[in-house]
Formats: sequence, C-alpha cells, structure tokens
Amino acid sequence: MPSLPHIPLPKIPHISWLPITIPHIPVPYIPYFNDILGILLGGLFGLIAVVFTVIGAIGVLIAIPLWILPAIWFLFFNDRNISLGIREYIGKGIKKYSGKVVWIVGVSTTLGKEMALELATVGAKLILSARKVDILEELKEDCIEISNGKLSDSDILVLPFDITEMEKEYVDIAIEEFGKIDVFINNTGHNTGLIELNDACKTDIDIDISMFDSNFFAPAFLTKQVVKHFMKTGGGEIIAVSSIVAKGGLPGQAAFSASKKALNGYLDCLRLESSRHKIFVTTVCPGLIHSSDSDSENTVFVGTSEITQEEQLKITRKGLKPKRCAHLILVAGANRLTECWVANQPFLLLTYLAQYNPWVHRYVMGFIFSKKRLEKIYEGIKPNIWIWRPLFVI
Repeated sequence: MPSLPHIPLPKIPHISWLPITIPHIPVPYIPYFNDILGILLGGLFGLIAVVFTVIGAIGVLIAIPLWILPAIWFLFFNDRNISLGIREYIGKGIKKYSGKVVWIVGVSTTLGKEMALELATVGAKLILSARKVDILEELKEDCIEISNGKLSDSDILVLPFDITEMEKEYVDIAIEEFGKIDVFINNTGHNTGLIELNDACKTDIDIDISMFDSNFFAPAFLTKQVVKHFMKTGGGEIIAVSSIVAKGGLPGQAAFSASKKALNGYLDCLRLESSRHKIFVTTVCPGLIHSSDSDSENTVFVGTSEITQEEQLKITRKGLKPKRCAHLILVAGANRLTECWVANQPFLLLTYLAQYNPWVHRYVMGFIFSKKRLEKIYEGIKPNIWIWRPLFVI
C-alpha cells in the first residue's frame, strides 16, 4: 500500500510587532481549589437568590394591598369612571359656567332640575326647556332664589316645546334672547320601562319608532341647529345625557338601548367633525337614578302588568341621587371629557366589563338576569338584584 506524501506544515512567523512581551506566570497548585471556588460561588449565588426571594416576598405582600385597596375603593367608594373621578378633584369646577348662557332641554326630569339649580348657584344664564310650562315657571323661581342675587328674572328664559316636533324656530328664539348660546345640554329621551318591558321580538314596532324619535332623531335635529350656531360664534360645548344601557344592553330594553347607542355613535362622529371648529362634545352615560316620585323617567324595571308605587320606589331609591349625578355631568362638561359613566354598583362594574371584556360581561349578565328572574321582571315583580351605593358619597 503506497504511503501518503509528506506535506510540511507552514511555519508560524514570530510576532515581533507586539509592544510588550507577555511573560509566562506559573500558577501554583492549590489542593481542592476548584471545589473551594465552586462552594464560594455557589454560596454567593445562593445568598443572592435568597435576598431576591425575600425581596420578592415583600413585594408580593406590598402588591396585594395595592391591588386590593383600589378594588375596594372601586366597589364601595366610587360612582363614576376613573377619568371623571380624577377631574372631579383636580380638574375644572362648575364655576367655569359663571356668566355663560346654558340651554338645558329636558328640565322636567329630576336630573334636569338639579342641573339647572346647580348652574344657577354659580350665576349661569339659563334657557329652560320642557313641555310643561308650569314646571318651567316653578323651576325658574327656584333658580332665582338659590342663586342668591346672581340671577334675575331677565337672566332665565322659559322656552316650552316638544322636542319631537323638530321645529327650528325654538333654536332661533333661544339664540335671540341672549344673542348666543355657550353650552347646550341635551337631557331628553324616555325609557321603555314607562311603556312596556318585554323581549325585543315581542315589542310593538311603534314603540321602537317612538323610542328613536325621542332618543335619537329629535336630539340629533336639535344638535344640528346648535352646532350651526356654534360654528358662527366660534365654538361651544355640547353635553348629551345618554345611558349605560347603550354600552352593554339590558334585557327588555332593546329599543331604548339601540336608540341610545345610535345617539352615542352620532355624537362620536360629531365630536371628530366639530373639533376643528372648537366645538366640544361630552357624552355622559348615567345608570339607574334615584327618584322620589313614581313618575320618574328613570324607572327601568316595570313590567307589562301593574307594579305598585311602593315597589317601584324601592328600586329607584337604590339608584344614584339626582343631585350627585347632575354634579358629575356638569364636571364632565366643564373638563370637556369625551365619554363618562356615572352609576352605582354593580352597574358601573358591568359597564367596565362591557367596554373592556364583552365576553365576561355576557356571562355575568346571563347569570344576573336568569330566565326565572326575567320572567318575574316581565310580570311586574320587583327583581331581587343587589344594588349598593358608594360609601361617604353625598
């Protein structure tokens, strides 16, 4: 067998250009050096792990209250969404409306009255609109009295009309009285609870049409006219009262929820279109509102059969107080917030779920409004639903 040819390896040239000579340092032999070094390094890293474990445990102990305390605050001390809660303490107050011309449509309701009274305390010039003249005249006297001399008879205009008529002349009258409108508050609309509470497929179509006329078409028509005026005067503010039912729905409230959703969508588009004209649009979605009378527009759970006045009041008394709700609505408008939610629990929590986790919201609502409970509600029996007010909130 022939042998392979010998190939000499190339010689490595001597590196002569290095500036220094690296000396050879002999390493003394230490018995068990690697073992000792391993033990020391292992102990050091073990100590570091223990320190971080202790720090982590302390962090967990600190983090738990930091999670629990906000949860407790949210469930038992809160009646509005976070952005509105912050603005209530460090934002602009109602005094911003002092001397402004504010047109409130829908002051015959308890909520509308409270907004008018609070604006009167800061000296805002008011245009009060509703269908009943006697209610408007009485409210005008109350506003003058509560203003402590800030308002006189000439500072408040009583403008009765039915918003569903959609007549432009009422807008012209409101503008002509003071020469301008600075703030327009739309508090109109009605609820299916006053007519009939039933499944969507069983509700008469005339009720659906009536609901859209009152909750969407009429407010949209009036808002169009006011926006045109704002464009001429260099801007203004629109505060629209919607409902949290528009966020997640409620059994038996299909027409009401749909009409309010339509209003919210309309205002969302209007907000984007009008911002360049310095027109600011605020949508406030209240929940169940406390009522002292049986004719409240906020009565939600009324079935097809008669429900007693006492049972009806037991439900609405668990709602948010109108004075508190009116204050939060005006704070939202004063700070030009986009959309706000105002409600007692569990409605506020359910609204958050509907906004940020619809899947969970659907199952929670299915649990709350079970088949048996819905049947009782449709029959006019008071629902056994746990509703609570925030603590230490007036």
